[in-house]
Amino acid sequence: MIAAEPQVKNTLPVIKCPVDILTFHYNKNMAYAPAAMTYDDAIDIVQELWPELRDVDRDRIKLLVTGSDHLVRVPRIAWQAVLCDLPRYEVVHVQVDQPSPPPQYQAKDTTRWGSSDEKGRRSSGLFSWIRKTFSL
Repeated sequence: MIAAEPQVKNTLPVIKCPVDILTFHYNKNMAYAPAAMTYDDAIDIVQELWPELRDVDRDRIKLLVTGSDHLVRVPRIAWQAVLCDLPRYEVVHVQVDQPSPPPQYQAKDTTRWGSSDEKGRRSSGLFSWIRKTFSL
């Protein structure tokens, strides 16, 4: 009887790539760093190279490489495949997305007492007969 191999979900196989060093570019600065085999390790390297990014939510940090005529974002699921096709010293651009704006709530109607809207409502109130009696 042959034992079955355990199934591991949501993991990608680790691929050995020939590239060993990359150039990371952020905010007009560049730095050489070892090529990270996983996307999370690449983000760790970026945060080590630029300490101002350590407090930035990791999901806001994006990695991009040069495509045929523009920059192309490399998502987590494609990192290893793209990495293995990059030449040594390839520039990996770092982009930080802006944080999501806070939710916008609709302002409550705050008309002042006595405004034209309120006057119409007051005339039909409980004591409207007093106002009518004395306003003659």
